[in-house]
Amino acid sequence: MCMHGVRRHALSITGAPEPSDVQYENMEHGAFNRFLRAALVAACSYTALAVGFVLISLATAMRYKLPTVAGTSSTTCWAGCRLADATGALSLTNADRELYRACAAGAAPNGTACSAEESSCYNCFCYKAINDGNLRESVYCSRLAGMLVLQAASQVATVLVILVINSLLAYSSRLLTVCEKHHTRSSEARSLAWKLFMAQFLNSAVSTIIANAYLPFLAHALDGTVADGLFFQGIYTDLTPNWYKVVGRSLVISQ
Repeated sequence: MCMHGVRRHALSITGAPEPSDVQYENMEHGAFNRFLRAALVAACSYTALAVGFVLISLATAMRYKLPTVAGTSSTTCWAGCRLADATGALSLTNADRELYRACAAGAAPNGTACSAEESSCYNCFCYKAINDGNLRESVYCSRLAGMLVLQAASQVATVLVILVINSLLAYSSRLLTVCEKHHTRSSEARSLAWKLFMAQFLNSAVSTIIANAYLPFLAHALDGTVADGLFFQGIYTDLTPNWYKVVGRSLVISQ
């Protein structure tokens, strides 16, 4: 029976949590207080992820700056050097192998002067072999041992950064979730599981993939800034065999 002028309201009824699930010590914290705490926790988590992305990008940039270290240019290399066989695979004939190594030292095997292109072909070939992870050429490219060290160090650094950041995120997520003052243990567990999943997924996979991807529009946006040449220096436009060898290996090892 309804009385004239009286508003009717729909009642929303939800089941009460189990008494053993309730965290009575947190019941004094209202919805707005817990919202502010959750926002602060999210800001801390995203800051840690941003630090991880910066470190991964720096390690990636170090690897892709190897041509500068070797004093080579990809345009010059492929224009003036015979670095591939008929199938396009990286390879040198015995004659070119001897010529390029001698020219890198200052003179051709027969004592004649080398052209500018021939003088740089040794560095070009070795940079390409090292960047492709072709360890069979490590003896031939022993003069560029520093590049070998940098190549290995950049991959190790990427994996270590991922592992360290993941460990810190796992530890800090537990502490930060407690600070959110959830009213029930089940909601606290769900919040922690979601934080751990998103943190490790973004840090382990997304950051590494973005750091190695070819994104020229983002790289050009940083031209002239302090971040120029440090971020978005990747070279991979697709999932090529070399992508699996370099990026895929880092993803697998860091898990």
